[in-house]
Amino acid sequence: MNRNKHFRQFLAWMFIVTFMSVFAIKDFHAHEDHPTKVHLTCDGTTKVFKSSCFICDFILHKASAPTLQTYQPAVYATILTPYTFTEQVVYRHVEAVNSHSPPTRA
Repeated sequence: MNRNKHFRQFLAWMFIVTFMSVFAIKDFHAHEDHPTKVHLTCDGTTKVFKSSCFICDFILHKASAPTLQTYQPAVYATILTPYTFTEQVVYRHVEAVNSHSPPTRA
């Protein structure tokens, strides 16, 4: 258990250093100062050039815009076994013919 615990801690620190180094390198990355905007004199608009630096353009994961979802409940189905009623004939051994008749005088 102790070995497994140390391995998990090692992996956690390794992932922290790996992924946080990307952000640290990107934060401390610097370029020479050169103008990125050009004014066009004929129509008075400003044009912006995109940077072509691989470090500045790097993104770990591009997230798309969230989409709205509608709730659709799950359909529950149960399998019903059809019951078949069969007529059963039950025989009972009769001990005496007059066993349940009222008493009579002979």
